[in-house]
Amino acid sequence: MFGLHFVKPGIITAESGDFYTIIFDLRHSGDYDDFIVFSKEEVVSLLQPAKDLVAEIEEILSKQE
Repeated sequence: MFGLHFVKPGIITAESGDFYTIIFDLRHSGDYDDFIVFSKEEVVSLLQPAKDLVAEIEEILSKQE
């Protein structure tokens, strides 16, 4: 639904939408799959793209005010 409502209309970039899909799937796996362990390197590699996504969303929200 994120892609349908935010990426497809161009509110969020396709790159950010792809990243959101990746982290959503990782969170789902971490919550529901058996014996999932994320390495420190995997998690650290997601930090900057996550910060970028949050910044993009904050920018969109600031324009709504």
